[in-house]
Amino acid sequence: MGFVTGITNGIDSITRYVNFLSMGLFFFIMIVGIVGVVSRLFGIALIAGIVNFSELLLVMAIYFGIAHTQKVRKHVAMQLFVLGLTGRKKRILDIINLVIITSILSIVVITCWDYAINSFNIKERMHGAPFYPIYPAKFVLAVGMSTLWAQVLADIIRGFISKRTS
Repeated sequence: MGFVTGITNGIDSITRYVNFLSMGLFFFIMIVGIVGVVSRLFGIALIAGIVNFSELLLVMAIYFGIAHTQKVRKHVAMQLFVLGLTGRKKRILDIINLVIITSILSIVVITCWDYAINSFNIKERMHGAPFYPIYPAKFVLAVGMSTLWAQVLADIIRGFISKRTS
């Protein structure tokens, strides 16, 4: 059990660090937005590409934080089928749900990495000046979805461990 617990705790740590990156990006987006507003107040021309840059940062911030949402179980969930369930039945349904999610996320993760690598290979850029590269955001999306996949896998492992220890 110690090795398995170490793996799940390691995944939790990775999720925590990636979430800190997400929070830092949200802070940076806020600073970029403030600079844009203040520059307009003082009659300085809008910084070229600030909106496009903010869009790229927003994608990065959201997908870096998505695994943390799973970790703390603060995502939107439908309770329709589980309201009356308790104990073992609820835990089994949770594990089945997580296995289905992991299967779907496996396809999403593979596709995200494929798109990110392809985008890097062709040096894909945004339309309109100043033509920011898109591939960093696609790599962040792939990392974020991979972290989410690992976090869901850790939740499955925890579900089996708690099932044995209950």
